[in-house]
Amino acid sequence: AFSLIAFVGLGQARTTRQGRGAAIVLSVGALIGVRLLGAAASTLMLREAYGVGLAYAVPVLTILVACAYLFWPNKTPATRFGEALSS
Repeated sequence: AFSLIAFVGLGQARTTRQGRGAAIVLSVGALIGVRLLGAAASTLMLREAYGVGLAYAVPVLTILVACAYLFWPNKTPATRFGEALSS
């Protein structure tokens, strides 16, 4: 899941004049969010039975969302992340 987030955010070829700052910041933010959700699911697993399903759902949903953004037609990754944040 982490590899796909990095690939979606930074995989698009760019020239040296195009800024990558927004893509890097958004990718790091997504990685931190997924890691926090995973840690919360792991903690919840110790107390509740549904935490086990949540622990598996976090990376699977992350992979599905990253693949959806990866194959979104005619958009750069930074644009895709920006649209997702503005929605």
